[in-house]
Amino acid sequence: MDYKLMMKRYITILIAFSVTFVLFYFVTFTATHEFHDCTGADCTICHELQLMNQIEKLLQGMLTTIVFGIVLLIVKRIHIDDSYGYILKRNPIDDKVRMDD
Repeated sequence: MDYKLMMKRYITILIAFSVTFVLFYFVTFTATHEFHDCTGADCTICHELQLMNQIEKLLQGMLTTIVFGIVLLIVKRIHIDDSYGYILKRNPIDDKVRMDD
């Protein structure tokens, strides 16, 4: 197998696991610290929870955009493949073209 292709696969898998780990960490941190003893306006845990919620919303928006883009590429690829197949399968009889002109 090609070395560059293997490295691209490893990097892709590493990025996927990293994003999954970060989202999992945010969810577990939020779940474990949701009901804490708040010290007031300068509570560091409340600040961290707000920061994590903002980052989580940004990551969810990014992932939604990526998934939507991948779905559009797949649909476009299927549509192009079908249209080429239709064009290649056409013949004069299907188009009802007279050949004696």
